Amino acid sequence: MLQFSWIQLLCFKERGVHYRKAFIPMTSNVVIDGNLITGQNPFSSKEMAKTVVRELEK
Repeated sequence: MLQFSWIQLLCFKERGVHYRKAFIPMTSNVVIDGNLITGQNPFSSKEMAKTVVRELEK
């Protein structure tokens, strides 16, 4: 799993990045930002697939 140090997160925040992760590790987490859809980990695959289908049907 990709982990960021506090300094990396601070640099991201300074550049306007909105970093979000699941509250509970190893759970699904899908984020939609405009045309970008991301999943945090393999546990997100089912929700990710449903989200992609739903967005394509719009």
